[in-house]
Amino acid sequence: MSTEQINTKVKTIRGGRIRDIEDCLIQYISEGKLDCVDVIVVHVGTNNVSDEDSVNAIIDDYRNLICTVRQNLSRTELVISSILPRPTHYQANRTIYDVNNRLLSLEEQHVEILDNTLDFLYGDQPNLTLFADHVHTNVAGANVLSHNIISCVNTLLNLSDCTSETQSNFQSGRSTGRRFIPFNTITQQLNNNMCSVKRTGGKGFSQ
Repeated sequence: MSTEQINTKVKTIRGGRIRDIEDCLIQYISEGKLDCVDVIVVHVGTNNVSDEDSVNAIIDDYRNLICTVRQNLSRTELVISSILPRPTHYQANRTIYDVNNRLLSLEEQHVEILDNTLDFLYGDQPNLTLFADHVHTNVAGANVLSHNIISCVNTLLNLSDCTSETQSNFQSGRSTGRRFIPFNTITQQLNNNMCSVKRTGGKGFSQ
């Protein structure tokens, strides 16, 4: 299979939270728009952290979203992309760290966790060169995130036309960095995203 056979669409929900993504999924499911989708990738949670939701509340929202997909789209692969660190906010990073660690326990619910953490750190601190401000990625950071998502989807769909430098590293059903990052590739910023991928057609979402 070649990437020409893949149809990917991205849906953005500005300021969206995890429940907003779930509501959007429910609407699309009811309309039959996701019936033939092979992979759904969700990148969301930053706004939940900004709103100071507790770790337990955020994880509960993730569980509900996963349950919605699993009950209605049992044959669709679901990927949760981990929340990115904040360059200048210690307390937010504490929450993000705890949430991302808790996400790993959700893998038993037939969901893949895409761990972006290492790719956005320089040593043990957030890599400031990947962020436009205290929350949002710049073009370089968007390239890192989008490349991670593409690598994850390629692995799930058993695509063989990835670049030779790409090392998709699934361990215990989890994808982790570090990977070759094609900074010369123009990609769409995917902060707080849900995207769906079909082999012959698709829909997409983002926050």
